[in-house]
Amino acid sequence: MAITDIFSRRYEGVQLLDTWGKRETALMVQSVAMMREILWSGKNYEKVDEDTDRIYRSIHDKVAIEIGVEHLSAPTYVNNLRTYRYSYPQIIRAYMLQVPQGGDSLEDFLNDRISVIEQAFKYGYDYVQQRNAALDVEIAKALEKDETRGSPYVSRAPVPPVSRGGSPTRSRQDWGAQIERATAKLTTYHRDRVKDENKALNERFAVASEELNERLGIAGLPLHFHNGLFQLRGDELVEEEVYEYFWELVSHSMWRSVDEQMKEAFDRRDADDRTAPFHAVSALESVIKIISGHLKANTGNEKGASHYIDNLISERSGRFIAAWEGDMLKGMFRNIRNPFGHGPGEHELPRLSPQQADWAIDSALVWSKSLIERI
Repeated sequence: MAITDIFSRRYEGVQLLDTWGKRETALMVQSVAMMREILWSGKNYEKVDEDTDRIYRSIHDKVAIEIGVEHLSAPTYVNNLRTYRYSYPQIIRAYMLQVPQGGDSLEDFLNDRISVIEQAFKYGYDYVQQRNAALDVEIAKALEKDETRGSPYVSRAPVPPVSRGGSPTRSRQDWGAQIERATAKLTTYHRDRVKDENKALNERFAVASEELNERLGIAGLPLHFHNGLFQLRGDELVEEEVYEYFWELVSHSMWRSVDEQMKEAFDRRDADDRTAPFHAVSALESVIKIISGHLKANTGNEKGASHYIDNLISERSGRFIAAWEGDMLKGMFRNIRNPFGHGPGEHELPRLSPQQADWAIDSALVWSKSLIERI
């Protein structure tokens, strides 16, 4: 069984609140409803079908095995001497709506439940990404349907209006234009439906993620969900103007390594890990390499980040960046990435101050955002 990267392990030792009260209970109730919106197969919440149970079980099992329990809550109940099984949505709901008891660790109690929410929304995020990756293929299939089968509403094509005497009431030219417009719309019916459904899917999940982040803020929890993970929220203005836009940019599969490395940097910073800046600047290096390849500026003789930066300065890339920008980027790798990327020998392990680490991570993120925007 694969190991799942759950929130409570990444943030072990991080206590997000000191007491459990009305707003925390409210957040758990709201989370159950939000998870249902993105996970449920169909809209009949009174009936748990096979697909819904399977989805909830996958989330249940991932969290349960990582926190070391067989079931998050009681899997069965007895009625009239007969034993019945709870559905997995019921098991997760019961777990989420529990309240901490006297002997419970408040840190573990909350973080384990945050792990459930994260895995539920990660499932939704991954599903949207899969549908987006398959969109071109689905559109191609839809176009083939349009060409071979036409629209199921082809019978709704306009018919020429006639007078009582049976003669057309409009000119042939007007009638022909009306037919042309209708036919164009009908022949792209399946393609348009695929595109509209994909757009609606993305919009629904974006709205659900936004609601989740807002409710976390209302509950006083400094967390932000993006690209399938929770991370600690920083300054509100920076979060809104810089971070959220960056996570949106790197959500495309082209930037998967950038997304993963920058998340690693944030997680390590939150855990006071000295290597956090290394991962942030490594994410920036990935951006530079991807863009250099995208612009067909590679020579095949590159040995490190400096050579890829030179590619972006060169005529081969259309002078993608200026020479002075290249010097600044090289300085980041020379002074931040390289000391962490090599053994220090007899010297002490490199460590930046918290303020320096924040600067390095933020600078790498802003540089990455700037370069991606230029493509």
